[in-house]
Amino acid sequence: MPSIANISFHTMAKHNRGQEISVHVASPGNCNRRLMILPVRQQPSQTPPSPEHAPFSGRADLSVESLTILQLNVEGLTTAKLDILEQVATKNKATVVLLQETHKENDTNLKLPGFTLAGHTKSKHHGLATFIKEDVSWSPAGQCRNRAEVEWIATKVQETTVVNVYKPPPRRLEQGSLPDSPAPAVYAGDFNSWHTDWGYKSSTQDGEFLAEWFSSVDAVLLFDPKEPSSFISGRWNTETNPDLAFAKVIGHEPLPVRRILDRFPRSQHRPSLITTPSLVQSTEGKPVRRWNFRKANWKNFERSVNTVAEALPVPIASNI
Repeated sequence: MPSIANISFHTMAKHNRGQEISVHVASPGNCNRRLMILPVRQQPSQTPPSPEHAPFSGRADLSVESLTILQLNVEGLTTAKLDILEQVATKNKATVVLLQETHKENDTNLKLPGFTLAGHTKSKHHGLATFIKEDVSWSPAGQCRNRAEVEWIATKVQETTVVNVYKPPPRRLEQGSLPDSPAPAVYAGDFNSWHTDWGYKSSTQDGEFLAEWFSSVDAVLLFDPKEPSSFISGRWNTETNPDLAFAKVIGHEPLPVRRILDRFPRSQHRPSLITTPSLVQSTEGKPVRRWNFRKANWKNFERSVNTVAEALPVPIASNI
């Protein structure tokens, strides 16, 4: 019968998996034998586990929920339009509302029920307003200077920077007109720039600059030619796309989806809805068993190992 000269325990733990215990038994003849012992299961605890050690439920939490951005050139914000805007935002479950051409010189009437005014620019003829749902976290991320040629407001909503933009038709886009926000980011608004990439028959200087600038900062145009045009001219009876959206994503994250909604009363512009994907998708999985080795009965385990080891045959060439 071999004598038990030395028994060493080695544990190898893998994240969210069972543990494997290998036992090396030294026997006469300097031959080593290895036993594979099944893991010791965790005994039920009377106290609930702490959050950081809670059992894996099989569902990954959403680290960042998706955003639904409602964008509209409102062509003058009135109390009646605010009422309709609230209905549209509620129906589409918007978390962010971006308005251009508010025509407001103060924030007295910039109030949208259920939303917080995150930023605005004052202008009797232009003007921007960004609203964020009350239960959504946000922080200011920058704003154009007072009376800038091109108006913009950047707001970090959860982890995404949302940039509200308005370029009046006679103004010119140039280097420094727009902020280069880090990904993930969404630019949306009325750019008043023609380019064949978004449905125009020809491209203007501003359109060429806009396409080149967004390409240089790794932003992608969100445009589907199958969607309705964003602007219907009452004077010329034409349909064009001055309202645009661009997105910057991290790595191979999916792009936001943009669609055009029905016409808005007393505005020649149609609202657009931009939905960003969740940064971490929710997935279903099977619960994984776990063991707590701190609660193992090592005395009983040692006796079991000794009992098995003592019953081992003398190592010979045929059983090693």
